[in-house]
Amino acid sequence: MDIVSLVASNPLVTQNATVQELLANPTLAVIAVIVVIALLIKIAFYTIKRIVLNVAVGYLFYLGVNHFSHTAVDMSFLSWLLTAPLGPLPVIVTWLQHNF
Repeated sequence: MDIVSLVASNPLVTQNATVQELLANPTLAVIAVIVVIALLIKIAFYTIKRIVLNVAVGYLFYLGVNHFSHTAVDMSFLSWLLTAPLGPLPVIVTWLQHNF
């Protein structure tokens, strides 16, 4: 018996079951909850990883601008907050404002 015939023989599939009817089955409800939790953890981990990476790259650019180009870049708190979603762009913009 292949998977297509197995799914087609399921009475919930042949009746065009709604989501409520599918989740009334405890096994399917547990599987759905596990899938949703796994997706939420994956999305949260990716978001946190991306923010940490952006802040780290922004700080490296800040160190590079201050130490290698010998420009005293004074960044505000808002500029540092903007490094989380934008990465090194606020540091570059601040450096350009101080130089030009």
